[in-house]
Amino acid sequence: MKKLLLLHILMLLPLIASADDSGSCGENLTYSYVEATHTLTISGTGEMADYIDKDRPWSDYQTEITTVIINEGVTSIGGYAFGKCSNLTTVTIPEGVTTIGYCAFSDCKSLQSLVIPEGVTTIYKGAFDSCKALTSIDLPSSVSHISYSVFWGCSNLSTITFPDNVTFVGSEAFYGTPWYDNQPDGLVYVGKVAYCYKGTMPSNTSITLKEGTVCISDYCFSKLENLESITIPASLTSIGASAFEDCSGLVSISIPEGMTTIGVAAFAGCSSLLSIDLPTSLTTIGYGAFSYCSSLQSIVIPGGVESIVGKTFTGCTSLSSLTFSDGIKNINTEFYGCTKLKTLFIPKSVISIGPFEEYFFETIIVDEENPIYDSRDNCNAIIETASNTLLIGCVSTTIPSSVTSVASGAFSGIGTRCGESAFYSFDESNGILTISGRGDMYNYNSNSPWYSYQKDILKIIIGEGVTTIGSRAFSGCSNLTSVSIPEGVTTIGSSAFKGCSGLTSVNIPNSVISIGGSAFKGCSGLTSVNIPDSVTRIEPNTFEGCSSITNINIPNSVTSIGDRSFYGCSSLSNINIPNSVTIIWDEVFNGCCKLTSITIPSSVTNIGYGAFYGCI
Repeated sequence: MKKLLLLHILMLLPLIASADDSGSCGENLTYSYVEATHTLTISGTGEMADYIDKDRPWSDYQTEITTVIINEGVTSIGGYAFGKCSNLTTVTIPEGVTTIGYCAFSDCKSLQSLVIPEGVTTIYKGAFDSCKALTSIDLPSSVSHISYSVFWGCSNLSTITFPDNVTFVGSEAFYGTPWYDNQPDGLVYVGKVAYCYKGTMPSNTSITLKEGTVCISDYCFSKLENLESITIPASLTSIGASAFEDCSGLVSISIPEGMTTIGVAAFAGCSSLLSIDLPTSLTTIGYGAFSYCSSLQSIVIPGGVESIVGKTFTGCTSLSSLTFSDGIKNINTEFYGCTKLKTLFIPKSVISIGPFEEYFFETIIVDEENPIYDSRDNCNAIIETASNTLLIGCVSTTIPSSVTSVASGAFSGIGTRCGESAFYSFDESNGILTISGRGDMYNYNSNSPWYSYQKDILKIIIGEGVTTIGSRAFSGCSNLTSVSIPEGVTTIGSSAFKGCSGLTSVNIPNSVISIGGSAFKGCSGLTSVNIPDSVTRIEPNTFEGCSSITNINIPNSVTSIGDRSFYGCSSLSNINIPNSVTIIWDEVFNGCCKLTSITIPSSVTNIGYGAFYGCI
């Protein structure tokens, strides 16, 4: 009997311990929970702690809480503080609270009303997300910042009073509310903030923002291809992240003085944007703000902008003029795809620079008054003055004798690189691609740097000093008719000219000792080619599908003819196999239907399967 009584007592202990509860919920804050009234009270001074879903002290009984009382002295409501308190109906928030944290009351499905006191300035992301019983909210005049998804999914929230002080409204702040659903199609405002465009935008739309508008919210016009122009009032101070992203019909925009902030990716993908005038009042340009503005030709960055970072100009393929005004301190961005941007000027104010991930500069000039960097002796490079270290060079760089070291990667960002010390240039007026510099070209597993315009390449000139032609370097250049390969080149990589169907002849210099497999595969217009006597092997598929070649002279240096190396050379009528050849591999001359006779020397000890299949 005693054992049974003890067991009952032990079973009741957890229930007794959880009935009333108290503890800490901030550096100088405590909480107390009274089970009898289902009331949670927050007391003390200062900020509440921020939480995640299940680490709040009251998580075990969160669904029992019906009333929350926050006493005077508390200055913030912590992130996720009361989230998922699904039976919460009453909340008391005192004067003195300035912020309501992320998801602070999310999923409080029984909360029907709430008084947000004067003094609250910021309501963070998802603070009232999915408070489905909430029908109205009166935001005090102190609120200036309404973050993302604050009232998302409040399916009965039909009345919202906005103060004039709101300067920021995050995307989807009111998504799924009757208030938003009841707004007419067109540009929706939240106080003085242009919040979002609702409905389908007609073709060739021009928009004039209201006088007094202070902010264009994040994603406000994102992906609206029919937006052609917008008139911005002098009152505007900020353009949010991705506000005009992928507005491919936007041609021009004038931003008035007074504007201070352009957000991340604000104009990214505005492919028709030809020009944009930035005011001197501007202080912040976000990451990728103008990326892939492929028609943008020129831009001046005002001196009030302290830093340019990340992919600000990535994909601006028409950008030929970029001016960094004096006042800018940090330039650390990439110029990927800015193939027309040939000149970089570094003003005297710059104290931190690079490295650049990709650029196409031919001229680099540092202001003579810059105390940190210089471009002495017209060297077309950026040199750290104190250490005499060359930090960033370009294709035109000459290294001054006073330079004592070259930084690792000083030339690695050159966008016209096609080898460690090899560069390319393309003249679209005549279709000539020139490879210059020295050493090996890169091998490419997929797309070469000129892939996007490979069909425009008519002629390739490889300069002296280049020693290898990289694998797949010119593969797919189907309109190529001429290639110049200098003495000194030792290797033609695999598939280097694969699919160059317009190429009619090629002269391979005597310095070449290796021609890679499939190097000329599919060059259906090739009528003649010489193989120098420095080559010892014809690799598999080298001339496969060269259907216009009529004769091939194989030099005495060759000992092996690889699989399918002349497969499908349907015009080949004459070939000489020298005494040096010992092996003819599988299907070498398969499909050479005009090859009526061939002499096989006694040196050949192995002829592969189907080597002469289809030869008459």
